[in-house]
Parts: sequence; structure tokens; C-alpha cells
Amino acid sequence: MNSPMEDRLRQALTEAGATVDTNTIRPLHGGQRSRFRVDLRLVAVAAVVVLVGVAGVVGMGGPGDVNHAVAVNPEPDRQMGKGEMAVFLCSKAVPKERLCQGRDVTAAETKAVDALVRQLPEVEAVVFVDQVRAYESFRRDFVHNKALMDSVGAVDLPASFRLTIKEGADPKQVSLALRGVPGIQNVVDLPSDMAADRVETTRSVVRAFLCGKGAAQVSCGAEQVLDGEGNLKGVKKEGKAVTNAEKNALRQLIESRPDVESFTFVDQAAAYEDFQKSLKSESPLKTAVKVTDMPESFVLTMKPEVDRNMTIDKLRRQSGVATVVDGACAADTSLLIARYGLILPESKVCSGRE
Repeated sequence: MNSPMEDRLRQALTEAGATVDTNTIRPLHGGQRSRFRVDLRLVAVAAVVVLVGVAGVVGMGGPGDVNHAVAVNPEPDRQMGKGEMAVFLCSKAVPKERLCQGRDVTAAETKAVDALVRQLPEVEAVVFVDQVRAYESFRRDFVHNKALMDSVGAVDLPASFRLTIKEGADPKQVSLALRGVPGIQNVVDLPSDMAADRVETTRSVVRAFLCGKGAAQVSCGAEQVLDGEGNLKGVKKEGKAVTNAEKNALRQLIESRPDVESFTFVDQAAAYEDFQKSLKSESPLKTAVKVTDMPESFVLTMKPEVDRNMTIDKLRRQSGVATVVDGACAADTSLLIARYGLILPESKVCSGRE
């Protein structure tokens, strides 16, 4: 059974012309591979877009004690044109990908996609990135994450075409033209603000989302109904909203932590304002999401070169906390999705950062 918010979001996504699988507006679990198409920003409507530098973060609960965060890239009022898109090709490394069915792209399909993207009127330039070149770039981007580098090889990275979109052209038309083309795994509207300094700003942040009224997270006391594959079908019993006493206890915990440099509290109104700023002015999502849909949160700036894991673990066990998002993990996840077309479990992405 869908919630009223889910119904509003589905309608807004349809009006926006999104090709994102709207099942992504449901809570995820760590082992689920979500569908990302056209614009990572649209996935954020599952609960909230959190502006933490380069990456927005969706605070979403999952089955059991797992809380998963999907990194997306909110972008305020981006002008059409001169953007970049990535067309990721089929790879055996993504066995559950419906369009590819667990196979690599063929040489004939690669040639056909090359010819197609070059003739699209919205496309100004095309660059092909093979697996070897993608892997060289991957090693540079994730030199700080030894566990991730050790778990991903060149054969795990899909080849891709990187497209430069002409000034004034609509990237959505490119996505529509490439929908269902054999050999294409995914099409992603690449973030335009992944500068190194903003990535580092994101890495320093930890965000604790608080339980809201009617929370679906198990950590808030909800009872979830799952299908045979562990995907959320509905909520049998809603969770409880955080109390003032729980907020005060959480604040005291944060103040006591030696690895926290500073922190702020973000109420629903402030979260809603940030969400609205992250959308284009004409986006249907501006009216689909209400102030009351937004969770409150504590945003922590962590001291550099400290082990934050103990603080994150304590936050996750605190009563009234729905989920905790590590900005360093979110930054790596966002880079991995946008630049390399991979969606991996948090255990692989976030366990080996230095």
C-alpha cells in the first residue's frame, strides 16, 4: 500500500518525464541494486535532498537494522545545454541489470550506439571511455579507499560514451532517444559541481536523520512488510516520531564527542527550503513534497583525520534516530554512480576509507 507522499511523488515524476524506476522512492536495503536514469537528482524525492556540498543524500530506512543512503546530486536551476551525460554500456559485472541480462555489450552494439549518439542534434561532442581508461581514472579517484580499489577491477567497470550537450539543448531528449537501445545499461546526467574542494567539504559531514511522524524505518519502531527478495512492500505498523527528550539526549551526545568540530540542527522548514533550492524552478517536485515530509536532522562537521566510526555507531544506536549518513561514504557513492556507472553495497564502498 502506497503512502500519500509516494502517490504524489509518482505523479510528479511522471509529469517531469523521468525514466527513473519509481520503486526507488521506497526505502532500500544494502543489497538492492536501484535503477538510476537520466537525472540522479530525481531519486532524492524518496524522503529529502540534503545539500552537503557536492552530494545530496537521501535518508531512507531499510529492512532489519540496515539503513541505506542513496547519494544524488541536487543542482539549483541548471540552465539547459553545455552539460555532460554518460551512456554506460552493458557489462557482466551488473548481472541483475534488466536491459543487459548479465552480458557484455557486443562490438556491433557499441558501434551502433556510437553512430546513434553522434547523430543526435543535442550532442556537441562524443568521447568513448573503454574499461582500461575508466579503471585508470577510478584508481585516481579512489586512492583513499583501499578496500574499494581492491574489490573492483577493470572488468567490473562498464565502458561508456561521454556526451557534451550543446548550449540550449535539452538533455532529457537525449535520454529519451537512447531509451531501450540494445547494449545500453544506463544513461546518467552527470553532476556539474564535483570540484575537489566541494567533494572534500562533503567528506567532512555526518548527518543524523531523526524519526518523523509515521516513520517507515525499523529503527523508529516501524514494522515493515517485505517481499520474497527483501524489498519493502509496505508498513504494517508505523514508527514513532522523535521526542524532545530524545533530541536533547542526542544533542548532549554530540557535544560530548571529541571528533566533532561543530554541529547544527536542521528543522523541517530549513530542510524543505534546501530541497526547494535544489530543484529547477519549473520542477513538479516543488509541489509534490510538503514541509511535513521532511525529516529533522543534526549535521555534524567532523575534525580532519579522525576516526569517526565510533561516533557514527553511537548515533545509529541512539533512540529517535532514523538513519545516519556519512558524508565520506556519500561522496564516494556519488562518484561511483556518476562517473563509473556502479551501484555497490555500502559494505564495499564505505569500509576501507583512509
